[in-house]
Amino acid sequence: MNTELALRKSEALANQIIENAPDPMLLVDANGCILRLNARVEAVFGYAQSELLGQAVEILIPDALREQHRRQHRKEYAHHPETKAMGTGRQFAARHKDGSELFVEISLAPLESGDALQVIVILRDVTERRKVDAALADRNAQLATLFQLSPDGLVSFNRAGRVKFVNPAFLRMTGLLAAEVVGQPLGELERRLRELAETPEQWPGLAACFPSQEVGADGTAAGGQGPRRLLALRRPRTAVLDIRGVHSDAASVSRLLYVRDVTHEVEVDRMKSEFLSHAAHELRTPMASIYGFSELLISREFDAATRHDLLTSIHKQTAWLIEIINELLDLTRIEERRGKDFMIEAVPLPPLVGEGVAAMQIDPARWPLSVAITDDLPPARADAAKLRQALTNVLGNAVKYSPAGGAIEVRGVTRVVDRQPQVGIAVTDHGIGMTPDQAARVGERFYRADTSGNIPGTGLGMSIAKEIVELLGGQVDIGSKVGAGTTVTLWLPAASVDGEHPARPLSPESFQEHKP
Repeated sequence: MNTELALRKSEALANQIIENAPDPMLLVDANGCILRLNARVEAVFGYAQSELLGQAVEILIPDALREQHRRQHRKEYAHHPETKAMGTGRQFAARHKDGSELFVEISLAPLESGDALQVIVILRDVTERRKVDAALADRNAQLATLFQLSPDGLVSFNRAGRVKFVNPAFLRMTGLLAAEVVGQPLGELERRLRELAETPEQWPGLAACFPSQEVGADGTAAGGQGPRRLLALRRPRTAVLDIRGVHSDAASVSRLLYVRDVTHEVEVDRMKSEFLSHAAHELRTPMASIYGFSELLISREFDAATRHDLLTSIHKQTAWLIEIINELLDLTRIEERRGKDFMIEAVPLPPLVGEGVAAMQIDPARWPLSVAITDDLPPARADAAKLRQALTNVLGNAVKYSPAGGAIEVRGVTRVVDRQPQVGIAVTDHGIGMTPDQAARVGERFYRADTSGNIPGTGLGMSIAKEIVELLGGQVDIGSKVGAGTTVTLWLPAASVDGEHPARPLSPESFQEHKP
């Protein structure tokens, strides 16, 4: 009697548990047939109790999984009566009455009922949780991909203040290894960066890269991105890094460092500032002369000869001003288009050099000119008009920097660089020449080897020539000796008549005959 009463109490307790459970709950026999279920089963799966009682529990499993579930779980029910929680936490796809799919997490618990084995089945709807988990996994995968592929460096710190993660871009910028950085405190990372710095004593350090954590009037800490801190590196290569930090409220991340390579930006800013400074200086000189002479003409009366001299000076200064502006426009146009408007073709050099020399109208009595451009010289792959402009600028410099006169020679030359044939135009003067340091700076905007002011020019002619030749895929070589003159060689890719291949076999041996 006591046993029967205990069974009834156990059954009543099971019924109470099933009815009040917040999740769908079933009572099934050892064969998987549903004996009892609560209202949550109806709410989640859409079946009425009368539709499920006596049915195999697989009715809630899509057809594709029924047989698999039958093989797996009926064996568990029959052979593991002592197990307190069989299959706890297992997830599988279930079926709503309308045919839609949902995911449930199953927990099984055996229940003794006389000689029969019954099993309580708890089904927790995890459909939304799986969606959230899938979305989170997808977002994490996307973030991981972004971090790996980002051209900017990223460093994260855990709550203990040690480096948790560094991406490949940061390692490339600094030349550090992940094993040297991950797990290290902020101070150790800063020490390693200082070892790479060009002027470590001028860098304020990583702590200065983060925003202030002062508490505001609303009781919250100040946030946002930290100030821009530039770090100039001397190794593994010369570079400038922009390092900024942010604080994080994430559970596993306390701080983040964002590192950008701004070497090019810094160099462009420097060049712009230098360019504007030089341009203002060069423009101011003729403008001041024009303004002063014209003011004299307005405020005073002069005889015809003096008036003529003043007007002549104004005319010369105006011509100089126009030359500066034209060269600035040429340089700007070349840079903006980056060769997009070049008409690249096979250019025979003898006629091009002949036209360029004739256009210069060089006084043969003062600057005896010799041209040695043979017809068997391979054509250059170039834009004829742009190449003629570069040659004209070089010839102009040969004349200017030979104020006392002297012979000027123009020769055709050839060479092979990395098995690629090149053809060149070498212009040699016997003027004032340059030191090696001066020759190394030729091509810089507004740079002039002569600082006396006796030789006219803007210092832009060779910049334009160098820009043109490099956009054509060539190089400008300069050899000079103080008091002995200068040789400037415009090297260009050799081309065939159709612009694709050399006009004739161009072996290193065949090029020897044209070397200067």
